[in-house]
Amino acid sequence: MVAPNRPVDHRETAGRIAKALRKAILKSGLTHYAIAKKARSTSTTAKCDPCQLDRFMSGDRSLSLETVDLLVLALELELTLKT
Repeated sequence: MVAPNRPVDHRETAGRIAKALRKAILKSGLTHYAIAKKARSTSTTAKCDPCQLDRFMSGDRSLSLETVDLLVLALELELTLKT
């Protein structure tokens, strides 16, 4: 059990999700610009920038869940929870 005042280390889980997303981006064959443009078209409020994708793909930054949601829609991915 984790004490409520101690942070939980989610890096291992986040790493698997990020790795799968990077793989899907590469597999799409689309440029980062094309992916970002398609992702932006799925939302009127959230933003996705090609520079974000460049830095994410190089491992220099992570993405917000909101941006991941946009990318999942833009790349027509399906997330499945294992129980």
